[in-house]
Amino acid sequence: MRKNIKKYIKNYLRNFITMFLLICLIIAPIMADGKKVYIVNGSDFIRSYFKTYFKNYIFANLDWNEDYWASDINISKKLIWDKSEQLANYIYQKEGSTLESLVLIGFSQGGLRVRSMAQYFQEKYQNFASKIKGIIVIDSPNMGGYIARKENIQNFCNYAGDCLIGTGICATSIIGIYGLLVSTLSNEELSEWEKSEENISLFAQSKLSSFLDIENIKEYINALKNNEIDKGILLKTNCGRNLLFKLFNVNEGKGKWFYEIFNGALEDRAALGNNDFADHVIEVTKEFRPGSEFLNYLNNDENLELEKKFKRVALIGTNGNLKNLECGKNIIDIVTLSHFGLFSLYLLNGLIYSKSIFTWNKAIYCFYKSGLNFVAMVQWSALPSKFSYCVTNRRSNSDDHDLLIPKENQQLPGFRGEEKGDKHIYMSAVNHIVPSVGVDYLISSLRDLAKRQFDRAAFDSNEFINSSNQ
Repeated sequence: MRKNIKKYIKNYLRNFITMFLLICLIIAPIMADGKKVYIVNGSDFIRSYFKTYFKNYIFANLDWNEDYWASDINISKKLIWDKSEQLANYIYQKEGSTLESLVLIGFSQGGLRVRSMAQYFQEKYQNFASKIKGIIVIDSPNMGGYIARKENIQNFCNYAGDCLIGTGICATSIIGIYGLLVSTLSNEELSEWEKSEENISLFAQSKLSSFLDIENIKEYINALKNNEIDKGILLKTNCGRNLLFKLFNVNEGKGKWFYEIFNGALEDRAALGNNDFADHVIEVTKEFRPGSEFLNYLNNDENLELEKKFKRVALIGTNGNLKNLECGKNIIDIVTLSHFGLFSLYLLNGLIYSKSIFTWNKAIYCFYKSGLNFVAMVQWSALPSKFSYCVTNRRSNSDDHDLLIPKENQQLPGFRGEEKGDKHIYMSAVNHIVPSVGVDYLISSLRDLAKRQFDRAAFDSNEFINSSNQ
C-alpha cells in the first residue's frame, strides 16, 4: 500500500513538472506570439523593467538598423519622421499578417519616433493600427528641448569656463592694481602664501584624481586663462569636452549620445568628425529644438488626432540637479571646498593685517585673493542652477527637468487625461541618464528610489495600457 502511494505521488509530480514546462516553454510563447512590444532607442535597463509586467508579450528585437542619428538616409528637415516611416514600414512588413496586439515604447528621441510611427500607421495602415494597444514615451522631448539651442549650451559652456579659471566680477574690477600690490610684498611673504595655496591645491588634486585627469586639464585651464573672448569655444577641444562631461560621467560608451547632442547643439562639425555623420547629428539635434519644422508637424492638430486613437503614457523624469550625479557632486563639492579654504585663509590674514596701517598693502592683497576665491566658490556652487537655467531656456533655476528636457516639454501634446486615454507618470529620482545606462551614475542615496520609481512606472504603464477602460 505504501509503495503504491509513493508511486502515485511520484507520477503526479512528474506529470505536474512536465505540464509546467510545456506551458512555460511551448504553449505560453505560442499564445504570446501575437502580442509584441517594440522598444525604440531602448536599453537593457528599460527592457528588464517592462518585461516584468508585460508578461504576455514578446519583446521583439529590432534586428534591422535602428541608427539613432538616421545617418543611413538622406538629410531632410524632418529626418526623425523619415526614419520613423522607414522603421514603421519594416515592422508592418514583418508583423502585419500575424500580429494580434502591439505596444510601442520609445526612450528620448525614440519617443518621438514611436509617436511618428503611430501617426503613420493610423494614416497608412488603419487595420494594422487597430492592433496597437498603446504607446509609451520615456523622457522624450515631445515639445522640444531648449538645451538643443546653440545659444543655451554656449551660455553654459561659457559659465563653466569661467568656473574653471576662477575669475569673476572681483577679478575684473581690481585687476589693474594687482601688479602694484604684488610688487610691494617681499618674496618671502609671497612664497608663504603660495605654499599655503599649493597645499590646498594638492589636496584638491588628490581628491579629484579619481574623477579627472589632472595633468591633462592643466594645459586646458591655462588656455582658458589666455582666452578673453569666448571661453565656451575651448570647451569643444578634446580636453575641454572631457572635463565638462566628467560632470555627467557619460562621455564614453552608452552615454556618448549625451556628448553628441551637446556638440550637435553647438553645430560643431569638427568635434563630431566633420563628415556626413556630423551633418545628421546636427540636423537631428535641430529637430529637438522647440518650434522646429519636425516638431510643428508632429504636434499639429491633424497628426495629434491620428495619435489620439491610441492610449498614450509619458514617463517624465524630473531629477535635473547636477549634484545628484555622483561624479558631478564630487567634483563640484571638492572644488567648492578648496576655494572656501583659500577664501578663509586670505580673509583671516587680511583681517589681521588690516589692524595696522603699516601692513595695509598686505591686507588689500589678502582681501583681493579672498575675493577671487569667494567668486570662484560661488560660481562653482551655482553651476547646477546655471545648468538648469540653460535647460529651461533661462526661465527658471528649477531642477524640474531630466538634464536635457524640462518637465512640461516631456508632457504629451494635447493631453486628454486618464479617463480619455492619456497618462503622465512623474519620477523625481530619474533623469535622462537612468533609462539609458541605469542608476550607477546617481548618488547612492537616490539609486534605490530611482529603481523603485521606474519599476512602479513600468507597472502603472502596463495597467493603464492593458486595462479595458479608456
